[in-house]
Amino acid sequence: MNVESLPLVLPGLLALPIIWTVMRPMERFIMMRAMWRIWPVVRPIVGWLCIVLGILGIILPILQGIIFLVIGATLIGRHHPLIRWFRVRYKQLLRTWRRSPNRLLAWIGRRGEQALAILERQMLHLRQHFQLRAKARRRFRVVLIAPAAVRQQLNHWRSRYDPAYRNDLPPHIVLVATSRSSHRPQFEQDLARLCGALEPFQIKLDQVVLDSHEHRIFSTVGSGAPAIRSLREQIARIAPAELRFSQRQLWPCLTLGKIRHQSSLRSAYESIQRGFEPQTWSATEVVLLEERIGSIWHEVRLFSFNRRLLARSNDASPLIVEEAL
Repeated sequence: MNVESLPLVLPGLLALPIIWTVMRPMERFIMMRAMWRIWPVVRPIVGWLCIVLGILGIILPILQGIIFLVIGATLIGRHHPLIRWFRVRYKQLLRTWRRSPNRLLAWIGRRGEQALAILERQMLHLRQHFQLRAKARRRFRVVLIAPAAVRQQLNHWRSRYDPAYRNDLPPHIVLVATSRSSHRPQFEQDLARLCGALEPFQIKLDQVVLDSHEHRIFSTVGSGAPAIRSLREQIARIAPAELRFSQRQLWPCLTLGKIRHQSSLRSAYESIQRGFEPQTWSATEVVLLEERIGSIWHEVRLFSFNRRLLARSNDASPLIVEEAL
């Protein structure tokens, strides 16, 4: 091998493990999960590095300083104390210049405030546009989630037999199946109004059932099943046409395990059946789960029964919340 070809061969050798990981589903999921976990730590480091490069770019003509400053401020976040301090001082400086008796400084202050107001409106419009566009592409589920007191026993079995446990999915009863919808903002508004008019009801997981056709072990719902079916019918009336609903024969139900191999499935079913105890809880809300990277799910919004809105995460649109209240 020639020494001259080493600069071409070494990057290829370094890229081989990455390509191998991306081509294999399980390894790709592990890599994406790790990246999702370390991203909150890496993002501010990359942001401050871009800001340093931006400051150097303003001094040196070989770098585009403004671009790096904008990227760095975006990665760090506009709510960071230092970014907020800089924005406040910048606005105060423009306001001081606008009130200055010097005509040139007053003109610069007025133009700066006008340009800043236009920029903020455009940035707000872009953020809303990209948020709505991302929402339409993300898969989501509307579910009933067991409370913390019930999760302990259910997760004992799910951690052993249910792959969804490793995908950050809590024990849940699906109302709306995994879906994408361009009408999701309107659907969330209608769902908030619907849940605000409903009353809490009791749910009891009474027995364990084996479904060999779907390779799943379910815990079926006893008391509370009519209320869940009624809730799904009401959601179906307000939902857009492209949303899908659970069509399982055993429904309503909660998945405890999913195993392809029949003998292992039968063994897991017998193990769960021996140790399972009926679980009861009061359903007071429905939860909208959203898929982010691969099969990693997050609680995005919680819709309370008999109240307009119980809580919301930072991903919920303020406009949706205001209209739902």
